[in-house]
Amino acid sequence: MKLSAVMLNWYNPACWLMLAFFTRDMELACDAGVLRMLPEGGCAVYAEVLLDSYSKMHPAAGMGIGFLSGGLQERIGEIMHQKKIFYKAKVSAVLVLCILFLTAFTKNTVSAPDLVGKTEQEAKGVLTEQHYDFWTEVIR
Repeated sequence: MKLSAVMLNWYNPACWLMLAFFTRDMELACDAGVLRMLPEGGCAVYAEVLLDSYSKMHPAAGMGIGFLSGGLQERIGEIMHQKKIFYKAKVSAVLVLCILFLTAFTKNTVSAPDLVGKTEQEAKGVLTEQHYDFWTEVIR
């Protein structure tokens, strides 16, 4: 899908930017998925595996004269600073979502005044009593 968007819009720099960000986000998401499956302290081991595989693909990096590519450096930084979500944070997020869900679907108790069968003067009187004065100006 992403490649078809770039192929159809090869002239649009926003599509190339989208492709770069999408690829970066996919790598970071895969790293996060692996880190979730690793036991405690597995972050450093996973970072070492990434560095080892990178140094095998780029021998100059293993000699100490090469620099890490920006993507790998960012991935290792994210891995080493991976923060675990605490149990309380998860519970509070679920509670906030439940509260938002319940408030979105509660019945609104404010109702419009009943004007069925009333004359124009009576309707204007009811609207004025219930502070709908704006609507009396619109009706005219």
